[in-house]
Amino acid sequence: MSNELVPFDRNSGAGIGGATDSFAGGAPARPTASGSVPSAARKAEIERVMSTDINAYFRDGLNREYEAILVAEQAAADPDSVNPVAPMDWQDGRNELSRSSAGLRLVQEWEGFGFRPMYVNAQRSAAAMVETLETRREQRAFMERFDRALSDECRYAIYNALATGKPTFVRPASQDLVAEFTSTDVGRDLVKEWGHDAPHNIAVVRERARRLFEALDVIDRDDFGDWFDALPKGQIKAVMKAMVR
Repeated sequence: MSNELVPFDRNSGAGIGGATDSFAGGAPARPTASGSVPSAARKAEIERVMSTDINAYFRDGLNREYEAILVAEQAAADPDSVNPVAPMDWQDGRNELSRSSAGLRLVQEWEGFGFRPMYVNAQRSAAAMVETLETRREQRAFMERFDRALSDECRYAIYNALATGKPTFVRPASQDLVAEFTSTDVGRDLVKEWGHDAPHNIAVVRERARRLFEALDVIDRDDFGDWFDALPKGQIKAVMKAMVR
């Protein structure tokens, strides 16, 4: 969710973006080998270009990099002051995704629909989900666990599911399926919140989960299940509520 959707460094423990993924941020600040924010020398180099060749500053995307450096510095000083779900520029996001073979396959798939709208859909859906969590610290922790627990292939399948959105038609869940859904505390809470929309929303959740699992291999399905089951109840609820938006 971070690094490809939002300018957020999952390796440093501090948000480099303004998330999620997720989204008015710029290019991700380029971390050093230690995972820290960029060096003062890089910042000074960009400032020199800004003062001597303003056209190159904007043409080469240094304005976005410089903004990300400033945000990274702020995040290092006070992580909670930075919005974890500020958006990454879509062109920078495409570059980040293209760094891996799995990400490049997703880029190529999205190009068939127009990369930018698919990418922005994924960002907005991820942000809407993460922003329901109460604090920025909880939001960062959610994204960090997501990035560390799941493979690239699994995460990108989730991005694709976020980008394509919910199904246009589902058959409302039967009474038996509603009863099964309410066998957990989270399910009971959601059914109370959803009221008469519960059968429809449960069907949407089930259909989106089915589509996602069809895109995953056995190992990634197990890893996703382990990650999801380990989430606090509030985060499980946030994920399910986001699935029906």
